[in-house]
Amino acid sequence: MISFASAAFVYVRSYLTALLGLKASTAFFSSFTKAIFNAPMLFFDSTPVGRILTRANIFFSLVQASSDLITWQVLIVAVPAMVASICVQLCCLFYYLRDMYPQ
Repeated sequence: MISFASAAFVYVRSYLTALLGLKASTAFFSSFTKAIFNAPMLFFDSTPVGRILTRANIFFSLVQASSDLITWQVLIVAVPAMVASICVQLCCLFYYLRDMYPQ
């Protein structure tokens, strides 16, 4: 029972993290694109295109790195915890069955 609840919470956490990361990325891209399209021509004369793309790339890299970090946290912490929980439950079940069917 504990392992199923743990698995459900891990799934909800992963889903919400992915959803919020996607919303943050979409909001940034929308505002970034709107700001670039509404910028005056003088901005493009004084700012190289490479600098603009580098700033956008840095933010997207940060969003990607944070989502990868969450994924690794789930794999390193949650999966072994679920496996341990399942093992404990199976041990309890086998102990109960052993007492139920003596030799």
